[in-house]
Amino acid sequence: SSQYATNMVVQHTEHEFIISFFEAYPPVVLGDPEERKALLEQIKSVPAVCVARIIVAPERLAEFIQVLQDNLDKYLSRKESE
Repeated sequence: SSQYATNMVVQHTEHEFIISFFEAYPPVVLGDPEERKALLEQIKSVPAVCVARIIVAPERLAEFIQVLQDNLDKYLSRKESE
């Protein structure tokens, strides 16, 4: 199954990189601009749920980054040609 991720955290140990993907659940804030501002100032944190975590050996991380970069480049070149 697939999960949507709105945030990620990258950590490392001596032997691995840990990439955790999260979906954040920001609160719905309604009202006029002053009411929304007051409500937003009261928010201390936004809940997030870890939807996936991958662990990558340091030797494979460069390849992982390159694959992501190649795909991002292809995506951006298609967007520019639209």
